[in-house]
Amino acid sequence: MNPDSLKDLLLSSGATLTGIGDVTEALSGDIRHLTRGIAIAVRKDLNRDTVEFLLGLQGLIEAWLRKRNYRFLSIPPDSDRRNGKFISRLYEFFSHKTAATCAGLGWIGKNGLIINSRYGPKLSWATVLTDTPFMTDRPITRSLC
Repeated sequence: MNPDSLKDLLLSSGATLTGIGDVTEALSGDIRHLTRGIAIAVRKDLNRDTVEFLLGLQGLIEAWLRKRNYRFLSIPPDSDRRNGKFISRLYEFFSHKTAATCAGLGWIGKNGLIINSRYGPKLSWATVLTDTPFMTDRPITRSLC
């Protein structure tokens, strides 16, 4: 399935970057059926407004997938670790870095941050895992540092 209409929606809604990667190898057994990771990045200072903006973009993805009867799991921005929520326990099982590198949006630098060739490390990230059979972007498999 071609993801261009979803990517266009995200970019026109304010995402700086978006990509889709095959994240199968990085998933634990319980969520291994969600083989695609949709990585979203925005070039904004990380604050509450940025977190809310990323959550809004995730909401667009969720609505798009729900309308087409696909399953998904949204991994919120790292700074949105809401106490008591089940999703906050998944941070240690799946990283936005994995989605970003699998989607070809960056590599993990010597500083441990995702580095994008155009924006450097100055991006905030969110991820949606899905079982949608999207075509994937070319992954970045080695650091360019």
